Amino acid sequence: RETGLIFDVKDADNIFAFRSSFLLETIRQNLGITGSEDSADEIPQIVREYHARIARDLEAKLRSNPALIYEVASHFAMAGAKHATKAKRHCLAAARAAAGVFEHETARRYVRLAEQAAGLSGGGETARTELLMEILRIEAMVAHISQENVLQTAQHMYDFVTSHEEVPVDLLILAVRTCYEAGGPDAHQQWFERSVDQARRGLGMTDDPVAKAEFEQFIGIGLPPAQSEQRKRHLEAAWSYLDGSQSEDLRTLALRGRVANSLAIEVAKSGSLEDRARAEELFNLSLSIKERPEMRDLKGQAITHGCLGRHYYFHQPPDIGAARRHFEADLEISQKIGDRLGQSTMFSFLGACNAAEGQMYAAIASYREAEAAAPDDMNRMFALCGLIKALVFDQRIDEAHEAGRRLGTCVASLVDAGSKFRPETLLEVVSIGEVANAEWARSVKKLSVGGTNS
Repeated sequence: RETGLIFDVKDADNIFAFRSSFLLETIRQNLGITGSEDSADEIPQIVREYHARIARDLEAKLRSNPALIYEVASHFAMAGAKHATKAKRHCLAAARAAAGVFEHETARRYVRLAEQAAGLSGGGETARTELLMEILRIEAMVAHISQENVLQTAQHMYDFVTSHEEVPVDLLILAVRTCYEAGGPDAHQQWFERSVDQARRGLGMTDDPVAKAEFEQFIGIGLPPAQSEQRKRHLEAAWSYLDGSQSEDLRTLALRGRVANSLAIEVAKSGSLEDRARAEELFNLSLSIKERPEMRDLKGQAITHGCLGRHYYFHQPPDIGAARRHFEADLEISQKIGDRLGQSTMFSFLGACNAAEGQMYAAIASYREAEAAAPDDMNRMFALCGLIKALVFDQRIDEAHEAGRRLGTCVASLVDAGSKFRPETLLEVVSIGEVANAEWARSVKKLSVGGTNS
């Protein structure tokens, strides 16, 4: 029944609204409702009980409306110790859901709420370990998509799997992947080695062909590039577990897409027309799988678009138009999912495409975007190298000198951090620094000429 304070919302069942926002705010202040999800133990018991009633009502509707998971989790989190077990379960579910739609901060917030609920619900060592494993799964998902906090997450994962004799296979796969990604553009070889070691461990833990294919793939891509034949052998082994599979299981389909992509990269290295044709076929197969709506694999689509872009860019002769289309597709997806590493890399490649076509103004703009988007000094260094070359070509010497100073700052930071460079990469960076008339380049050149591998 309506009163002068509230009214019936006509297009929703059993929903009423306050006529005055001022009145609503006054009631909130009197009841101690602050809107903060982190102060459940400080609010009055009657408010916690209202949260519990709302949570139970919404929980009953979850099956028909999964999007309610966030509200269910939030209300149970505010319902106090009596409902802490449900709060923990639903907050973890909300975190997984948020991570799946690239809402990274939301995912982290619900992980924190789940940890708070676990503190209230108690439980023994087994319960704490199960909670930790679930949090690690969510952290790995967020780090994989956002490419943020990858090293920290990899360390957490590695510490856990190496301190427990029995580890669920799915968690070990995530640990292997996160360790591999921690190798990253800085080429931290120890993380690639850890990924390979744990993948070899995983091969002996399971008879599941899909899991074996995942472990074989990570061995293949984690081995040093110089071991090309071994890399290819492991990737072919992974593909043999999956090739010809008619399974519509999403996990198997997703893995087929990833292995096809990895194998294509390795096959294309031979440079033969036959292998390049097979690589292109594998890339396109990978992309066709990842683009299926039910896969929801935007990250994977971006990766394969980037690989196809490189495939056409480094082709002899290069197909700049085809490369540009795939780099632009990768960039669009990277922006959508908040992948700064992907954005910086693609802006750099688009800068190279523009430069190759003589569009120096556009090239300079792209390299500036790459520098701005770079999540770390290594990617910033590559963006600045391209920018300096474009500025010098366009005879914008003062701007090239300024970019050269920024490049020197990047190189100094990377050297101080112990980052490793291929000798030819370091020599190229130093040469570009000299072109930009940067004083630091001359001192670093002495180091590089001396035979360093840093």
